[in-house]
Amino acid sequence: ALRSGRRGRRFKSCRLDQKSVFPLWETRIFFCFSNQLQDLSICVIMVKSSIVKGNVIMDKVTYFDVEYANCKNKSICQIGIMCEDFSNSEPYYPELDLYINPEDGFDDNCIKIHGITKSKVENEPTFPDVWKDIEKYFTNAVVIGHNVASADLDALVKALKRYNLDIPELYYICTYELAKKFVPSYSVTNYSMSCLCEYFDIDIDSEHNAFDDACACSDLFKALVDCYNIDVDSHIKKYIPHETKEHSSYVSSPVLRKSISEFYGVIRGFSIDNVINDDEVQ
Repeated sequence: ALRSGRRGRRFKSCRLDQKSVFPLWETRIFFCFSNQLQDLSICVIMVKSSIVKGNVIMDKVTYFDVEYANCKNKSICQIGIMCEDFSNSEPYYPELDLYINPEDGFDDNCIKIHGITKSKVENEPTFPDVWKDIEKYFTNAVVIGHNVASADLDALVKALKRYNLDIPELYYICTYELAKKFVPSYSVTNYSMSCLCEYFDIDIDSEHNAFDDACACSDLFKALVDCYNIDVDSHIKKYIPHETKEHSSYVSSPVLRKSISEFYGVIRGFSIDNVINDDEVQ
């Protein structure tokens, strides 16, 4: 399998021009080194050079992961993104590890998962400022992630709707769905990315860091395709956005409890003296 540029490839390859014979395929000679035997073996492999969806050829794949401030709005506070040429795994655009001011409240449970707090991102750019630089990563591309439709793309579309930004046509492949289909259930404890990465001996530098998760997902996708000889085209889906309510700011539990307590104190003051003073009005 070809590894992402960030982690280095396991194989060195040279390409032979066979596209006149195999329109969407190319022949590569792989020089495979054995760490134990210190020898060199050569094999010729046919690999797909483009992804086809309908009549559109997509040669760009984007590995995508987000962390969000709260589960209610999925307001994005970090984006990890890698974009590669599908034919050779060379970078299409620069890798990005972006922290974002979500302009929303933080859920304690989310903070426990990713460690990102309001103070850490309060001086970071907001989503509209970031989107103008990353939109190109999603156009005419296949977005790949773990639970990418229900989590990451859902959060992306919520943000686009919140700021009245145009939603591009999105296509995706979900590594969770691929794993559920091809990896035997008796082989893994569950189909979480951490469990699957352990199964395929893939390192995650820091789990629940959006960029590290995107990098690990890149390796996981390639391991799945390589191990089970997956026909990638047949697993591409068009993302259909869910109907969402208009954005309303998230209020964290401690803030909400404090507000309720203060309000209760004011009401109790009314009941005791039947007088509303200036402080209670404010």
